[in-house]
Amino acid sequence: MPANPAILLVEDEPLLRQQLRETLTELWPELTDIREADCGIAAIRSINEALQDIAFLDINLPDMSGIEI
Repeated sequence: MPANPAILLVEDEPLLRQQLRETLTELWPELTDIREADCGIAAIRSINEALQDIAFLDINLPDMSGIEI
C-alpha cells in the first residue's frame, strides 16, 4: 500500500460522510487524496477516473448497494 493512499468515501448522508472524512484525516493526517461520492453512479465514475487504494462504501445507497459497486 502506498504511503499516501487514495481514498474513496461513498455515503449518501452528507453529515455521515463529513464525519468519516474528519475522523480519517484526524487519525491519518498524511491523507491528501480523499474523494467523495453520494451515490453508486458517482462512485463508479470516480473509480473510472482514478483508481482508489481504499474505498469506504455505504451498503444502502439510493441507486445501488455498496456491494454492487
